[in-house]
Amino acid sequence: MRVSVGILAALFAGSCSGDMPPSFSLGGGPDSGSDADSDSNSDSDSDSDSDSDGDTEPDGGTDTDLCTPADAVGCSAAVVGNSGASGSTTVVDAYSCSGYAEPGPEFVYVFTPAEDTNVSVVLTPADSDLDLFLLVDIGTGCDPASCVTASTEAGTATEQIDVPVSAGGTYYVAVDGPVAEAGGYALSVACTGECEGEGHDEDGDAVDDNCDTCPSYPDIALANGDADGVGDVCEWPDDEAALDAITAFDPFTGSFSAPWTSDGAGSWMADEDLLTGLTVGNGSNAYHDAVPAAPYSIESTFHYTGEATIENRWVSTLFGHSTSTSWFQCAFQSNTGYLGIWYLTSNIDMIATIDDLDRDPSVQRRIRLYDDGDTVTCTLDHSALGQIGEISLEDWELPADVTGGGGVRVYNETAAFESYVIYE
Repeated sequence: MRVSVGILAALFAGSCSGDMPPSFSLGGGPDSGSDADSDSNSDSDSDSDSDSDGDTEPDGGTDTDLCTPADAVGCSAAVVGNSGASGSTTVVDAYSCSGYAEPGPEFVYVFTPAEDTNVSVVLTPADSDLDLFLLVDIGTGCDPASCVTASTEAGTATEQIDVPVSAGGTYYVAVDGPVAEAGGYALSVACTGECEGEGHDEDGDAVDDNCDTCPSYPDIALANGDADGVGDVCEWPDDEAALDAITAFDPFTGSFSAPWTSDGAGSWMADEDLLTGLTVGNGSNAYHDAVPAAPYSIESTFHYTGEATIENRWVSTLFGHSTSTSWFQCAFQSNTGYLGIWYLTSNIDMIATIDDLDRDPSVQRRIRLYDDGDTVTCTLDHSALGQIGEISLEDWELPADVTGGGGVRVYNETAAFESYVIYE
């Protein structure tokens, strides 16, 4: 029987993308001089060892135990083993990317790919319920809090995980179980296709942009339920079949040149992985020459630079650009927090958001347009608050055809655009 870990899952509240768990305390430690676990170590606040595993737990809490790899595997590996064999440990009871308790012994392999590739790991249990986990070393070793993905089928069903991995990275393949007894198994590792990396990782999730199915959304696991070119975290809301490819992606690592053009009185400068737009008393557009077909989505991510000096400031993602006198914008008013759909410089509809108006450069915002051929929707995301605004209009409510390209815009504002993406 599988048991959801409840409290343990809350402690390991990081996502499958390898987020670290939040800090937590399990209460104060035993009084100084006591020896609660009878291991001959004084249980003062600085050296208590409540689980008798030889590790000290500062402040009286239990330690977050790290797994220990017992063997190594590589591409084309095929091994037969037992989760309780020599080298196994019983220190990990939960993983950050699974909601199930895993009280059984774990047998862990270290895997270090020589090149960027997609790896498929298959676990075939012999006679007991075993689960499969992939962890990535983010500087903390074999840490269950840095779990990338898991396969937790019930009973003796085959477990399989398929993920891209990066050259030189350190990964751990863990075989664990929801029951205390050990079990035998067969394990295979196959590198199913090389990914040609380009040496840039826009979202900082350890997956090269060229191999990333959501290059502006951190997700180490690259979850992709419909196995297309668009990962789950950047799919069309509630319809994973709507988008299947990223047809344009620019992290602004080069100069401001083709496929970009601009108009208006402002200035545009590409430098240090950013495209910065600056206008004072006017607006300026930067257009990308790709023209998507519905259903499609266009997004830009940005942060502010410099202090605000003029009221009525705007940052926008453009769409439906056909000429310099026909374009639409998902426009965010940075001094009020309003989000609107505009045609040229005229507002069609606008809503209030819960934006905190924080201009700290560490705060990233994302303005995204969805067009399904009948309705256009603009959304606003905030890196600390999540999605904070959404507005939609039917095509018949718009004053012109929305067929056309996209881009970005600033008005009385200075914004550093971090990336631009088109999904179709």
